[in-house]
Amino acid sequence: MATSLKPQSVEAGWMTRWWHDSLLLLRGAPVSFVTLYLVLLLLNVAWQPLILSIPIACGVMAIIFAVAMAVHQGRTQLIDVGRSIRDVPWWSLSRLVLEIALLVMALLMLMLLFRHYLAGILSHDHISSVATLHNLRSPEWQSLPEWLRSLITNGLGTAQTMLSNAFLLLSVGVIVAGITTRAYLALLAGIQAVLVNVRVWLVFLLASLLLQSCITFLSARLHTFGAALLVSILGVALLLLVGLYGWCFVREAFGLPGAQMAKRVAAAVWRPESDMRINFLPITTVLAALIMNIPAVCAEDAIPANPCTGPSALLALLDRPTVSDSACVVQYGQAVLELGYQHANLTGTGGNTNNFPEAELHFGLPGNNEFVLLPPNNNLQQVPGSPHLQGFSATTVGIKHELGYTKHWLGSVESLFTLPSGSPAFSSRGLGVAVNGIVTYAPSNDTGISLQLGITSQTNPALAGGGRFTSVNPDITFTWLPLWNLQFYGEVYGQSRTGPGLGPGFDADGGVQYLLSPYCEVDFEEGVRLSGNLGGFTHYFGAGMGFLF
Repeated sequence: MATSLKPQSVEAGWMTRWWHDSLLLLRGAPVSFVTLYLVLLLLNVAWQPLILSIPIACGVMAIIFAVAMAVHQGRTQLIDVGRSIRDVPWWSLSRLVLEIALLVMALLMLMLLFRHYLAGILSHDHISSVATLHNLRSPEWQSLPEWLRSLITNGLGTAQTMLSNAFLLLSVGVIVAGITTRAYLALLAGIQAVLVNVRVWLVFLLASLLLQSCITFLSARLHTFGAALLVSILGVALLLLVGLYGWCFVREAFGLPGAQMAKRVAAAVWRPESDMRINFLPITTVLAALIMNIPAVCAEDAIPANPCTGPSALLALLDRPTVSDSACVVQYGQAVLELGYQHANLTGTGGNTNNFPEAELHFGLPGNNEFVLLPPNNNLQQVPGSPHLQGFSATTVGIKHELGYTKHWLGSVESLFTLPSGSPAFSSRGLGVAVNGIVTYAPSNDTGISLQLGITSQTNPALAGGGRFTSVNPDITFTWLPLWNLQFYGEVYGQSRTGPGLGPGFDADGGVQYLLSPYCEVDFEEGVRLSGNLGGFTHYFGAGMGFLF
């Protein structure tokens, strides 16, 4: 077991490697894991209050981790697995839960400044499977037995809680593994491990949003007892699989490196069954021959220039004026400020809207990460025959991680959180979440193609009903840089849903960007509606500036 709280970076290929490791654990102690599955079924049949979802998830994680740790160490007998669960430092775990509860309470009290976020968390605004099903009132759902409704709600809700709170999952694992018994140290270690492994965390978060989307889709279609029972059985199996993936995450972040861990798992699981030996010499010989025959790579291709630096770097770093975000991250120690103005003509009303200052702040962080803040935007809407509306939009915060780059390719992932804030006509009633993947391809030195695909869960303003909807958002942007300080772009973007109960919508825009200096940019843009009602406008124009510090 690891003796240090300093987390490590997870090796590449972790998704398939953890799947293989999980199967090895299941095969090594099938009786123990079948028993664990039945225990999870019984635990989730009971009614669980929504406010206790995090403490319950911590307990479930601790049980799964204890079983996985015992099997990993070769203790596959049922009595040994039971002792492993008994020996979990439950008192330290309860202190961790208490500290998490105090931290969440402090954050929620702070969020009360943003239009009573606490009330939204405790009602249907919370983005979670358990909240969605708790507040489902369809006749078909209500006709199902209460125990079956609890089984579906609790199983899927706990799985999503574990996925969306990776830092908590790691903190519990640190305590169960015996690395520390101090709750606050475990919590700090879990948060640090997430920051070190941003890619894994973003995949976990994306899986959480996909699970929420699946539950929203299935909740309206669970019309029969058989279908609901099947979903509940699969839900508990998913919960167990998420727990095993979490254990692998803990082991690699605080224990052995991934490749050695896979060998340790295989050895521990199969030791009682045989003394089979595998001769790796022929395999090693073949691999060595293949490696020796790979052509040499020239120095220029081996270490390509960073596409996010240089005299034109600011054009690559800015998110504006396009709807898609940049694949680049601001370098550590630097910051970017964006400002702008936009005038739009509204669809079917003859009215218009103006918004400014369209501020956006980017701060470079270590490890190819970037923190982004979008403060409230001032909006003024004028419709003939109706009172003028004026107010502020919601505040958004997020983080972006650059995956890497080659001579022609650049990739990144980002997660954005829209806080429940703003004026009734332009606010976000509940918490909004967006996860985006961004890939840029440069066919030549002066042309580029950017592809962005995102998944969002967001709410309308309170004045528009505050309904929640989930959408898949594609975006493609073309750029041309005829001069080092001049860039033209064209973009087409859309959403699979533009509001609760509404269909898809697509818009297009284009514009020009000009660098007054390597540290100051000005831009002009114009956009038009293609189909649907995305943005609520027929066309718009705008202008803005960007600054690099």
